[in-house]
Amino acid sequence: MSRTETRRLSTKSKLLAIAALFGVGLVRRRRAMAAVVALLLVQFASTPQFQQSSLSQRITASAQQQIDERDDVELISAQASFSRARPHGENPVLLTIYVEGTLSPAQEIRLAAELQANIEDEYGVPALVDLTALSH
Repeated sequence: MSRTETRRLSTKSKLLAIAALFGVGLVRRRRAMAAVVALLLVQFASTPQFQQSSLSQRITASAQQQIDERDDVELISAQASFSRARPHGENPVLLTIYVEGTLSPAQEIRLAAELQANIEDEYGVPALVDLTALSH
């Protein structure tokens, strides 16, 4: 055996001895790895609270795009945030939008309903829309 092979064996033997000393056998390592994989699956399978910020930004951008496609109003402000009043997973997104333009009350209600339906279809979350049309 060469000197390098002896060092490799002795290093490997030392690592195995340390693993045995701390009770880290092959079965335990597999169980630990399975536990880590399970935790990662649980983490990424559901939408945690901290991901709602990113989702609210995407919802805001989507609402802005929908308003920008219209000729009768101009967007002044749009903001989306999640309510924390209900149990996790049941929180609706609150969308507050200000537009400039002359809309009748019926047109405001229709536009708000369109925004609400599009958000609920696209993102799968309940949406509450507060639309205000401002004019000169």
